[in-house]
Amino acid sequence: MKSLIFEKSAWDHMVRSSEAGYPKEVCGLLFGKDGDGPVTKVEILSNVLDEKHAARLEALKAAGAVNLPENRMGRGGAFEFLIDPEEHYRKVTAAQKEGLDQTGLFHSHPDHPAQPSATDAAQPMLSGWSNIIVAVHQGKFKEARAFVRETENSAFQPQEIVVK
Repeated sequence: MKSLIFEKSAWDHMVRSSEAGYPKEVCGLLFGKDGDGPVTKVEILSNVLDEKHAARLEALKAAGAVNLPENRMGRGGAFEFLIDPEEHYRKVTAAQKEGLDQTGLFHSHPDHPAQPSATDAAQPMLSGWSNIIVAVHQGKFKEARAFVRETENSAFQPQEIVVK
């Protein structure tokens, strides 16, 4: 499996954003040229499980989105994330105008290891991409690990990260 290469500025932005969002999970998109080039840009996404995004979650429900985790809203995004598909689309479209392709996703694990959780394993969106999990302990970066899985039913496989 190919290594996941990050430009240092993109790596630093992902790490700083993960620390700044602590104690909540932070999630975002990874972008590079030609789909498999180095990650040159990281875009942070809103975690709509945060209480301040309750209206956005209601709008998703009204639009017919299914399987929304409204029973998890009270935890304020501390243990998982939910991406707003409209925001995801806007950020991918903007990156494409810059000649970039989405190459993966990342999310942080506050006070938990950089290892896929049962919740991560249940997310079909995480298949087919490089997935970075950033462990942030007591507000400080501890480690990040990359994983890939080909289909939503396959296991996550480790992927080497290289920062240049």
